[in-house]
Amino acid sequence: MSHALSTVLRSPQCLPVDVSALRAWTRSPERFASDGRVFSWSNPAHPGYPYDEATAVFAHLFEWEGASELAGQCSAVVRRRLHSGWLGREGTSYVFDTALAMPLVQDAAVVERVLGALEAREACSPVSRPDHWSQMPGPHLLKCAFWLARVGEVTFALQWANELLDTCFDGTRFRIAAGHTTTYLHSHCYAMEGLLGLSAWLQCHDRLVPSGYRAVLHAGADWLVRAQHHDGAFPNYVGQEPTSRPSDVVAQAARLWSVLDPVTYGASLGMALERLGARQDRDTGGIAYDDTSADECSWVAAFALQACGWADRRPEMDEVQWLI
Repeated sequence: MSHALSTVLRSPQCLPVDVSALRAWTRSPERFASDGRVFSWSNPAHPGYPYDEATAVFAHLFEWEGASELAGQCSAVVRRRLHSGWLGREGTSYVFDTALAMPLVQDAAVVERVLGALEAREACSPVSRPDHWSQMPGPHLLKCAFWLARVGEVTFALQWANELLDTCFDGTRFRIAAGHTTTYLHSHCYAMEGLLGLSAWLQCHDRLVPSGYRAVLHAGADWLVRAQHHDGAFPNYVGQEPTSRPSDVVAQAARLWSVLDPVTYGASLGMALERLGARQDRDTGGIAYDDTSADECSWVAAFALQACGWADRRPEMDEVQWLI
């Protein structure tokens, strides 16, 4: 499988995030459980759990960085986990998590499972929290369109993306599902990433990018500027009372702004990077989830590494198709 060339920062000393320490954090044996899966987070006072999705995220991270041996190790673990059919956690199988693995394992049966679930408008099984964003067929599943294109399911990817645009995008932001008024910013960013990654894949494979995609991406990026706090952070929800200010959204927004227009979004991008630097533990290198949590999250680290790489060197579209 081909992969993007390794990202080398030209001037890491100018970034608020210690990139070398963060990269070392992701590669430490402490990040991996005995079965090879990546822990959800590291915190001696609040240990994380072996997490299928984080393992797939790290496989993509290592592939993007050009660390083929580490990528292969994580991909092998994901392949073993898929013997049961799905990726997930706590007894719940998630379509999003499983779709993330499709480009890694290149297994037609896995692709068919994901297609079947999306055609049935299912986000997970069983559904234990029907009002939770991750268990609804909402905009976070737009990122599946990107992964579907990467495994050759381009027609369905475009149909799926257009359906979620029609039902969940209100002209400025993605709502958590059709008929809802709340936005969960992590989900909004996943939808934006899906549309951006799909656009990059189409462009790099000489396919027509639908004309409306760019307008949606810039409208959604503009909305993130307005949602950002003065210290670079974001609330987790808009449209209901926020409960935290998570670091994953900060890294996701930074990636989006870096790709779309690092000059226009330069001030917001700078604040986002400062925020990630402020949440980084200078002893361990990891990045804490939010203001009150000492959990240093695996997916935050992966997103932040790519955010720092692309903030320092705006990527060409042939690299954006490797968006983590």
